[in-house]
Amino acid sequence: PGTAFGIRRYLDIGINANKIVLGVPWYGYRYECLPGTKLVDRLCPIKQVPFRGVNCSDAAGQQIEYGRIQDIIESAHPRVKYDDYMKA
Repeated sequence: PGTAFGIRRYLDIGINANKIVLGVPWYGYRYECLPGTKLVDRLCPIKQVPFRGVNCSDAAGQQIEYGRIQDIIESAHPRVKYDDYMKA
């Protein structure tokens, strides 16, 4: 619901739908789960790294390029999972 909610908020304040551009980055972030996290856990708690006053930021992760993400996906043979709450 995060993306849809954000778009709805812009529409709600009067932004014309033809003026909204949704960008998708060609990179991602890799975050290590805290020790003790199991693969079946719904959430992956990460280390809190303060950055500009926020205790959870990209400073806790490592940026990786899109090609590397594709390599990880291909090598891991992941199962598709759908999160009904996030609608993703």
